[in-house]
Amino acid sequence: MLKSTCPSSILRNRISCNTRSSKQARHLHSGRPSSSQVIRKNPQDVFRAPLGKSVGVVGRTLRISALLIGISLGSVYVGFEAYDQYIEHVELAPPVHDPEAEKWEWDSEQTHWNGDSRKGGTDPGLGRKARHLVRAASTAHTTPNFVADPMANGPFAALQNPNMAVNAGYLQASGILEKAIALAEPREAAGKLHPETFTLLLTRHASYLEKLGPVAFSRAKARYEQLWERNGSAFAAWRLGELDIKTGNKDGALQWLTRAIQRAQGTEDAQIASLPPSPSNQRVLASALVSLSTFYASNARLAEAAALQTTTLKLLPPQAEASASFPETLHYSTLAQRASVLSLQHAEVLFAQGKKPEQCIRWLESAAESSTTIVRLLAQNDSLVLSPPYAESPYLQKSAQELFRDARRTVSEAWHLMGILKEQAKNQKPSDILSCYEEAMKWVGKVDENGNVMPDVVKKADWQHLISRRDRLAKKLVTSPEGSEPATQRKRWFGF
Repeated sequence: MLKSTCPSSILRNRISCNTRSSKQARHLHSGRPSSSQVIRKNPQDVFRAPLGKSVGVVGRTLRISALLIGISLGSVYVGFEAYDQYIEHVELAPPVHDPEAEKWEWDSEQTHWNGDSRKGGTDPGLGRKARHLVRAASTAHTTPNFVADPMANGPFAALQNPNMAVNAGYLQASGILEKAIALAEPREAAGKLHPETFTLLLTRHASYLEKLGPVAFSRAKARYEQLWERNGSAFAAWRLGELDIKTGNKDGALQWLTRAIQRAQGTEDAQIASLPPSPSNQRVLASALVSLSTFYASNARLAEAAALQTTTLKLLPPQAEASASFPETLHYSTLAQRASVLSLQHAEVLFAQGKKPEQCIRWLESAAESSTTIVRLLAQNDSLVLSPPYAESPYLQKSAQELFRDARRTVSEAWHLMGILKEQAKNQKPSDILSCYEEAMKWVGKVDENGNVMPDVVKKADWQHLISRRDRLAKKLVTSPEGSEPATQRKRWFGF
């Protein structure tokens, strides 16, 4: 029997089908998956999309960071190379040709870093790395501050003492030059360098080591010995003699100073008959004779010291004429300053031999007068500032600065010793003695920005010694019948 179909049920089934079809259509048009689709999807796919996005973001970040780091490093490298080339072509540029300075052989004492001084810069034969190091050393040594570095390392074990003060610039420059010389040595052996370049580097390194003080004397001596083996120069022998004096090697000091005198004269005779024709050798000879005088006096060989001083003072020429050029003036002033030091030493030797204070004072007055003249020749407008013709000359600057400081110290020491001798002499007024100590302070002191008088070219201990003597005499004058006012209340002028 066939089942009858009700028209109403057929209608309901059609409506239900239409409803489901319309819902599915809406899901398709909306872009959202149906519940059945969600159920059928792999659960791992739910996390895969965000993870991929995170990895992409991290990758882009790393690429951008690497790019920025590369740009930064590139900028630093470009800046370093630019500064390095500035040093090569500007700071180390060859000086303007000065025939007068070369006539007096000041070009040999000029601070340059190429064996061929007329080219300037650094020797191309050194190679890229060694040239970088030489340029770095040329600027490092000018660091002005003195530091005590308890963390210092390397060959200077004494620098581990935090109370050991050294010049930071010379310490750094000597370390840099050590590396540069190690790189240059095989190139020198292969004949790739200018004939004077390696000698120049040895000289610079030895000088910087010597300036570091006792902690580096042995290494400085090794460099000067290496320099002596290369060229047998009077300069190297003189510096070796000086180092042996400082380290107490009496036999070595006498041998090296004798060699320096012989090489400077160009003979094997240690007796000095006249000055050599070379201005540079004249200056080295005068310096070596002063060192030999110091050696004799410090070892109680007073008769030999006095004889050498008398002979040398007759040998050295007087000051240059007023019409002389600046290089010529500096040359003769250098020789005159050596004579001043010998006069001062002669006064000390005479005193040690038991001579009267008045006789010693005359030699001290001669030393003070000569060095005062030198300071005035080099100074600017009656001040204690080096005159521009010397301070701004690439040929004269270094030697003039050293001479200027040395002359100021000699004037001060001469006045200081005069004060001490006058205290021991008879019929000397306390005010005259006090003026000696004040004069000694005047030449080595400076007024700081706060108006306080500070030591300039002497050690602090020497300055304090002068102050104590001055103050003692000032107190003595308070009760003196002379009626002079105390020195601490007097106006002092630290010029000429």
